[in-house]
Amino acid sequence: MMMKYGSDIHASQEEKYDFIISIASGQKNIDLIKEWIHSHLKK
Repeated sequence: MMMKYGSDIHASQEEKYDFIISIASGQKNIDLIKEWIHSHLKK
């Protein structure tokens, strides 16, 4: 969906995997999730 609007997440597959696992295990709250996405979002 983001690519449709000219944005993409710039992170390695390992970084993306670790990010998703940390969310699933409850290690990240919504503020940390938003911060990570914002810091990896590229137009």
